[in-house]
Amino acid sequence: MASALSVATRGRRKNTSRRGSSAKRKTNTTSLARAESNVKRLQNRLKNANLNARRGGEAAVNVLETQLALFGTGYLTGRMGADKLKVFNMDGRLLAGIGLGGWGLWDAAMGGGAMASHALALGNGVFGGLVYEWGQEAGVKSKSPAGFGGQGQFGREVYVTPGIGARAGLRRG
Repeated sequence: MASALSVATRGRRKNTSRRGSSAKRKTNTTSLARAESNVKRLQNRLKNANLNARRGGEAAVNVLETQLALFGTGYLTGRMGADKLKVFNMDGRLLAGIGLGGWGLWDAAMGGGAMASHALALGNGVFGGLVYEWGQEAGVKSKSPAGFGGQGQFGREVYVTPGIGARAGLRRG
């Protein structure tokens, strides 16, 4: 099967028996138009493939930045301790996470450049590390018998041993 470009260069149309000069001109024109349409379509597909590859690469870089910020936050907390990460008597991770995330959102809203997505990814990573630690502390506190308030969830807790009480001595029939 011949392509539209090869048919156009030969000067005749597929499946035609006419050999007149007007038929040749018409087939050349339609074959060249078809070939030009195919070339444009392929160029558009290549351009879209390049754009999609670039978007995928940017997404991969943002994921990597978020994961590295999470790792860095956890490492600094473990190495220095949460009490040494204080800035103006506030948690420095909270300030860094809100600051970087806010800067990224502001820059994106104002039509900023590539720095918006990077700042947002780093802010998400730093703030995510802090929220993870808060969640872990909440889980550890809720697991202990004292709970969050130091006396249990509903005040002082009373432990009841099954089988001891008013009906302990009764037997079933």
